[in-house]
This record gives sequence, structure tokens and C-alpha cells, in this order.
Amino acid sequence: MIAVKNDKIYTKMCERFGVSKDEYLFQDPYHRYLRILNYLQENALLQNETSCLDLGCLRPELASLLINNFKIRVTGIDGWDMLDEYPEIDMKFINTNLMNDFTPLITDKVDTVFALEVIEHMIDTDVFLDRIHTCLKEKGLLVISTPNINNLRNRVLVPLGKYPSALEYRNIIHHVRLYNIAAIRSQLTEHGFVVKKIFGVGFFPYRGPMGNKVYRWLSERLGDIFPSLCANMIVIARKK
Repeated sequence: MIAVKNDKIYTKMCERFGVSKDEYLFQDPYHRYLRILNYLQENALLQNETSCLDLGCLRPELASLLINNFKIRVTGIDGWDMLDEYPEIDMKFINTNLMNDFTPLITDKVDTVFALEVIEHMIDTDVFLDRIHTCLKEKGLLVISTPNINNLRNRVLVPLGKYPSALEYRNIIHHVRLYNIAAIRSQLTEHGFVVKKIFGVGFFPYRGPMGNKVYRWLSERLGDIFPSLCANMIVIARKK
């Protein structure tokens, strides 16, 4: 399991969200961070002393976990510079909008790219995936999390004539693209990636009792079995 008890930056985020610091398994307001990193660790997909890009990092909680647990060299890219609040983080930060071509700013190809809750904000997803492909080493790892338009809630809302969740008809959180499993698998394949695994972040609502061990365990297990019904999905892919 990923150790976060002594991670000052991650603890700071947990305090901001009022999450208990007593049990590290439940110290994840966004849930997906520990879900992803524990999966990658259990399947030997993250190696110490490697390099990664954290696209849309905004705040460096994921980078802090990567650095403290794996000694990974992290480069974060975001159009919002929040790192002044985190002087203790040892990462390279590139302040640019991800709509721009960030590939010339990456001098060395990396082993892993994280794009968590990012691709749904991209107007041209084909160009975005091509840029990621360019930045990755051969057989490099791509980790994406994104809302799932075919989630269970939408399967109830839409037949009832309700507007689907996570989709927007005006820019509020700027979700301009939404995927289901078939669409993201197809597009990644077209852009030179092999999809290795797709699973749900969690089956039950995040605002439920995530600090309850049984609730969280069952939510994750059902997310493994029924990713197409989950609100958000995680995709693990490799560059061909």
C-alpha cells in the first residue's frame, strides 16, 4: 500500500477537505490517487528512479506521493501556478495551458504520463493524445482518469428525460468531451496505445461514507467488475 501518513503535502490536502488522518487508506479526498498508485504498485508498473509527466497537476499531491514513495522525477504541467503554496515539493513545473503544444518544453522523454481528469477538458483530443505519445518513451505508460458518460446514474437520468451528469451545455467546469469505455479504448488504439486495463474509480457515490472500510472496499471491487457503470473510469495503457 502507498504510504501517505508522513506525506506533508498530501496531509495538507486531507486537512483542507476534512478527511481523517488516522487511516491512510481513507486519506484520499479525490479517491483516484491511491486507487491508481496502489494498482500500479501491485502490478509492478511503477519503478523507482523513473520519470513522469503530471498533466493538469494544479496542486502537487499526486507528485508528492510519487516522489516520496518511488523517488520518481516529476514534471508537472498546468496553466495555473499553485506551487508557491508548496515550497517543499521537489518537482519541475511548467506553467502553460494544456491546449498549447507542450512537447517542445519536454527535453527528455518520460516513462509515465498521468492525465487525471484532464482529457474531458481538451477540445482536440486527437492532438492531445499525439502530444502525449511524443513525450513517452517506447512502451511508456499512460494513466488516464475521466468521467464515464454511460455511468449508472446517466442510464437512469437520460431515459427519464433528464440532462446527463458530467456533461455541460455551457462552460462551468469545462467538460467539452465525455467518453465511454468503447470510445476511449478505440481512440487510444488509433493513437498508438495498447489498453491494458480499465476499471472504475468507485461504484458508489464519492460523497458516501468513504471512510467506512466495507463501503469503500465494496465500491472498489464493484468498480473493478462493472467499470462501464461507474461515474469515473481509470485507463492504463502502454505506448506501442
